[in-house]
Amino acid sequence: MLGLLMGKYVPLFSIKQITFVLLTCFFLFLFLRFPSYQLAYRIQILTASLLCLTICATGILFMQYRLAEIPTDSLQSKQAKVLVEIEEPLQQHKKSTSILAKIIQWQESDTVLEKNGRIRIYFPLTINDSILTPNNWLLLNKTPQRIAAHTNTNFNYQQYAFAQGIYYQAYMKEKDFQLVKKQLPSMINSYLLRAKNFIIQLLDKYIKGEQEAAIAKALLIGYKKNIDRHLLDAYSKTGIIHIIAISGMHLGMIYLLLLKLLYPFRNKLHYALIEFTIVIIIIWLFTLLTGAAPSIVRAAIIFTCMSLGKLLKRKNNSLNALALAAICILIYNPLLMEDIGFQLSFAAVISIICFYIPIKNLVFVQNKILLLCWESVAITLAAQILTFPLLLYHFHQFPTIFLFTNFIAIPISGVVLYLELVLLITSSIPVLAMYIGKLIYLALSWLNNWVEAMAQLPFASITNISFTIPQTVALYIFIIILIKSTYFCASWKRKYNRP
Repeated sequence: MLGLLMGKYVPLFSIKQITFVLLTCFFLFLFLRFPSYQLAYRIQILTASLLCLTICATGILFMQYRLAEIPTDSLQSKQAKVLVEIEEPLQQHKKSTSILAKIIQWQESDTVLEKNGRIRIYFPLTINDSILTPNNWLLLNKTPQRIAAHTNTNFNYQQYAFAQGIYYQAYMKEKDFQLVKKQLPSMINSYLLRAKNFIIQLLDKYIKGEQEAAIAKALLIGYKKNIDRHLLDAYSKTGIIHIIAISGMHLGMIYLLLLKLLYPFRNKLHYALIEFTIVIIIIWLFTLLTGAAPSIVRAAIIFTCMSLGKLLKRKNNSLNALALAAICILIYNPLLMEDIGFQLSFAAVISIICFYIPIKNLVFVQNKILLLCWESVAITLAAQILTFPLLLYHFHQFPTIFLFTNFIAIPISGVVLYLELVLLITSSIPVLAMYIGKLIYLALSWLNNWVEAMAQLPFASITNISFTIPQTVALYIFIIILIKSTYFCASWKRKYNRP
């Protein structure tokens, strides 16, 4: 990550120079490390430094290659014809619809220019959406514009779009484009699209209530297009927006459910291999079905490492698995390091790994029901420790009642998620599916009303907090010092048997 930051903000070297440094450090490390273990031990500081330089140079190289793809030209003024391939289904907005497409060819006059990346194309609500389906090719007769930074808002949309590889945007009417090629999606994409549409139609059929069905879709597959803006703000204001933003919590629930369902077959022959295969297939299918967001990919990689360690009978290290997930995601797209979702998801998991057990051990509870309640409180508190500075910096607000709202909302959302899975399984039995749909509706209706009531409290959140990057870094340093001091005092008391 240090190399990625240097590659973006300290561009001292060209790609050729950094490639030379990378290869030199790597081969020197191999030459000094492996021929003689005695020599390697004597100069371990040098070999460790070479390894760190190799990793850092790799980060710089990946970032520079990624930045080289970003267009540096200003907003286009010439008449251009752009050939694009639709990547994602049509999205509904309040005043328009939009698609996400990949640039295939960019032509200005008689010159074909090298343009890459993706483009967000907006259409009026009256557009015929039958041709705006994934894998179709469109010819745009109107020049797209490069996405510009908006300085009048706290949210940097340009940075967010560039991290997703979206460099251009265009506003089209029916006369501004034409369909030039219609093709069927690949087999995998076709099955995933059918499965997603089937789930959406099933939830709309059995869950009576527009907003209840919308929240149900967000909980299960991360489909948030029909959620009312006021309801979405209420979830954000009360600190439980992570419930409807598909994340590792949802995948963790499914992972635990799979282990429980497969546990009765543990004495069967080759059980470990069968369990690993089933868990990995379902986890990654669910990840692809939800759109493969960084938070869900991170969780999928972690659970894959855990399952592989279990298969090989090796002890799992959660932080190593998390680091592997971060490396895989950042190699694929280094710019995701500055994505808000990426930062919050990793900060939350690191915080839970480091602080959940110490917070849980602060209170000794014998009653099982009370223990479950305290564990819910402990995991919520743990997740907030390292995400708190990021929330202040990115959103300039802090939900003051997050502990109480999470204590209520997380168990309800877990029950609803499991009920939705049961609904999918029993969809072929209409009578049973109807009753399950009613249960989901009642639970989500109560949850939505309760969240809106909590959001209207005058002290629900502190807003308009001005927080800069130096203040964020200082707050993290203060948290680390406070935690280290707490651990030092606890160990000192244990060592000298002090109360």
